[in-house]
Amino acid sequence: MMMLFYKVMHVLAGSRAGICLAEFATWCITTCYFLMPRPQVGWSMDFYSSLFPGRSRLYYLLCAWRQFHHFSTVFTDRLIVESSGEISCESIGWEHIYNAHASGRHGILLMSHVGNWELAARKLSAFGIKVALFVGSKQAQKIEAQMKREIAGKGIKILAIDENENAALNVFEVLHYLKNEGFVSMTGDRVWSDKQKSIELEFLNRSVRLPYSPFALAYALRVPLFVFFIIRTGRAKYRIEYNPPISLETEDRSEREKVIHEAAKKYLGLYESVIRRHPDHWYCFEPFLF
Repeated sequence: MMMLFYKVMHVLAGSRAGICLAEFATWCITTCYFLMPRPQVGWSMDFYSSLFPGRSRLYYLLCAWRQFHHFSTVFTDRLIVESSGEISCESIGWEHIYNAHASGRHGILLMSHVGNWELAARKLSAFGIKVALFVGSKQAQKIEAQMKREIAGKGIKILAIDENENAALNVFEVLHYLKNEGFVSMTGDRVWSDKQKSIELEFLNRSVRLPYSPFALAYALRVPLFVFFIIRTGRAKYRIEYNPPISLETEDRSEREKVIHEAAKKYLGLYESVIRRHPDHWYCFEPFLF
């Protein structure tokens, strides 16, 4: 049923009037989902109470409302891109990625559930920069699976990981790709299972867990971490913010864990900064990392 809806919306997006209709239909569906008795609204309100302590419950509810409806723009803007390609995207800090690519020193891109990461991957591919995405294989989410197939059709390599297992990454495959192809992108703000190795840190006065793999791989392979966020500035208009690379190199191997934790702290600092500026761009509809 959901796949049929997706295909119908894709057809409608072929015209300006159709796009408006698709946006209205998506808004209605998002509103219904928000009003249904689901735990996601409570999880979002809990997160916003940590991000903005001391506000009213109504304020946190409004934050969640904006978050839900802003997330629906990921879907409608994707329709615009697929049907007409009409999308505007500016970049800040692009030189960090370009210089690394030009020198052949690729690294690990830390993608987050902040903004439309799919579009960022498309833009990198459009510039001739290859990206291999490590993503969760959520087969139940068919629209997400459809999106992944469409990304793969754009020349972006998809490497799926089962969230229900402590899946070991093929380090040699990652190293080969970094040396001969391009960047590897991994999730920085989601631990998929209790069995997955993680880093425990303090964030917004709470204890949080970050996935260990991206930071450990960057350290082991001696490659930098690149943190980026993509912010929607209007209908089909975006700004990608690339941050300077985070280096995990050290000559003293005994400082391995310290270096990894410091890199994770830097990532959380950048993460907090962007969600404070754009709280409705936070698209993590679960208990987050707490």
